[in-house]
Amino acid sequence: MIAATNENINALLDSNETVLLDFYAPWCGPCKVVMPMLESMESEMSHVKFAKVDVDSEKGIAERYGIMSVPTIVILRNGKEIGRGSGINGINPLIAKLREGTL
Repeated sequence: MIAATNENINALLDSNETVLLDFYAPWCGPCKVVMPMLESMESEMSHVKFAKVDVDSEKGIAERYGIMSVPTIVILRNGKEIGRGSGINGINPLIAKLREGTL
């Protein structure tokens, strides 16, 4: 999983690929539950770029996407947001749609 930073975020988002941004914090318990699920998905879904954003060290990216809580995932295609989920209950349905190809 790519670590998204202020230096590489624009290049990451300028691609035509689907991008999943995982907004997390190292101290966040639920984030530690979500991370292994996303890492497993990454190996299954070569057509999706997976990136993680540490909201403590990359506050500018978190502000850009209006992140109010962690974990939050934002899914983008062609640089435009197509899905968002927060907390484990909000993330699971979004992950299911991405796996099914309905997102």
